[in-house]
Amino acid sequence: DSPFAMGDVLPGEPLQCVVNKLYTAPIFEQKVPTREHLFLLVFRKKRKTWTLRRLPPVFTAGQMQPKVEVCEPYTKKANDLVKERVRVYTRRFLLQHPDAIRKDVRQYQEEFKRKFHSELE
Repeated sequence: DSPFAMGDVLPGEPLQCVVNKLYTAPIFEQKVPTREHLFLLVFRKKRKTWTLRRLPPVFTAGQMQPKVEVCEPYTKKANDLVKERVRVYTRRFLLQHPDAIRKDVRQYQEEFKRKFHSELE
């Protein structure tokens, strides 16, 4: 069974693809005509020169198959994820520092601000 909804990929048939933590995408080499070139403007030490180069092999990525859902910022789901992350960090912090409950919490606020500087309002 093919992981991509792009046609039949038989078992054992090789298929190049880009794989990372966010998505998987098949890649295909594109045929580039030999008459195609890149015309580049190159800046070197305050000097501009034009260069003509052959095109290197060109690959395109096909249909991406997402692995992780990425939430839009400031939506309810994103805010819930941030709140849960802060709760988990706080619980782990209190388990590692049991005396922090009895002490003044303000001395630990700076550590929380450093850890969650973009999430805390």
